[in-house]
Amino acid sequence: MTTSAPQPSRQPEAELEAAAEKRTPFWRAGLRVRLLAVITLALVPMLVVSAFYTYARFEAASETQRELLAARAQLTAQSQRQVILGAGAMMSALAQQAPVRLGGALCARALAQAQADQPAYANVMRINAAGHVACSAQPLEGPVRFDEASWFIAARDTGRFVVGALEIDPVTNAAIIRAVNPVFDQDGAFSGALTTGIRLQVLQQSGRERAGAARAALVDREGRLLTESRELGLARVDSELLSQAVETGSARFTRSASDGSARIFVLVPLLSTELYALLAEPAPQFLDFATVDLAGTLLLPLAMLVLAGTVIWMATDIMVLRWLRYLRRLASAYGRGRYSVRSLRAAAAPSELRELAASFDTMASSIAERDEALAQVAALMRDRADLAQIIDNAITPNDAETHRLLLDGTYHTGPVVDWVHRVMIAMRDLLRQDPSKAQAALEAYGREMVQRASEAALAVLINDPDSQPSLAYRVERAILAATEKEADHG
Repeated sequence: MTTSAPQPSRQPEAELEAAAEKRTPFWRAGLRVRLLAVITLALVPMLVVSAFYTYARFEAASETQRELLAARAQLTAQSQRQVILGAGAMMSALAQQAPVRLGGALCARALAQAQADQPAYANVMRINAAGHVACSAQPLEGPVRFDEASWFIAARDTGRFVVGALEIDPVTNAAIIRAVNPVFDQDGAFSGALTTGIRLQVLQQSGRERAGAARAALVDREGRLLTESRELGLARVDSELLSQAVETGSARFTRSASDGSARIFVLVPLLSTELYALLAEPAPQFLDFATVDLAGTLLLPLAMLVLAGTVIWMATDIMVLRWLRYLRRLASAYGRGRYSVRSLRAAAAPSELRELAASFDTMASSIAERDEALAQVAALMRDRADLAQIIDNAITPNDAETHRLLLDGTYHTGPVVDWVHRVMIAMRDLLRQDPSKAQAALEAYGREMVQRASEAALAVLINDPDSQPSLAYRVERAILAATEKEADHG
């Protein structure tokens, strides 16, 4: 007596599926994951194009910003240029007055009156040809001379309006930009110059008004920033940029501030190479620009991706996966031998899955029919085995004398009985070797056996009624039993 080993407990189906999904590589994942991967791959080109489009727009916006900054720099320079030219116009008008050309007390009064009308200028002075101050709008504490000043020498040598560098006015102690206008007598000879100091604060304020949100500064001919150097994070401008600004009218460049942020600069020359206007503003950052433009370039594709993924996830489960789970339950029922189960709920499934469910039904019907046929064949084979046993018992001698008579041929019961014996022996051998052939042979001999059954029995009794009654009786009973079973199966 043997006992079966205890079977290990099976995990729930959901746990098995979850474990299988964890072991499954990504590229062999389920239908929903693959569809999501396909949608993602389909939307990746859109995201890439959106990124390139955003970058192109960023470059265009950056160029537009540089153009606008250059335009504001020109406006700023124009405003500051008007302040400087105003000083030249004022001094040209003063040079036409005789008291100013001659110098003296009347000259000082005329200069003071002109300065009172122009608060942008720190002081106005009349300098003679030797470089000494002849008169001043502001009173002087002692003699002042400018014969060695570069701006005086430049005005004397060129005979044109000159703008100097940044300096401290010796009379007012204010930071100024020196403006010099040469004065000539009636013969055209150089008789000195008129000079004034343009307040640096006035120029800076004029630049701020025109610069808007940008930072405005003044740069001298050495490239040093006269104002706003700390705010702009720039101490000096390269000489190449100064030369470029003089040649082309402006120079554009980008520098990093002390905090690491990039700034765009535009440099514009004023009336001469002594002074330049500089404007600066933060350079646009791609991430900041993309954030501003996020709704149209990134959020919309991402929203499409999320929406498509959600729809695919739900639609796949509703239209495909739940029917696959239903068909899997059908297959499990068929595996347990329940072939009568049919896919009735699949009538609401999509057409492709309905066809698959119909194939399942056809398969189950075929298997059920085959099982039924196999059961009938098995029952028939059991009946044939019983028949073979009956025939074997009928023709097998139970004593030595009968066995000897059958073997040596001395026992003769006539042609009919001989034929019956031959048929039964052949049937016995066929039943042992090939039951299917025995079944066919039995069907072929069936009717003839029925016709000869009574003849065989009578022949046995007539020919030898006394010597072998037991054998004749067994033959008769075997033939009758065989014919009865054949009639039942027929």
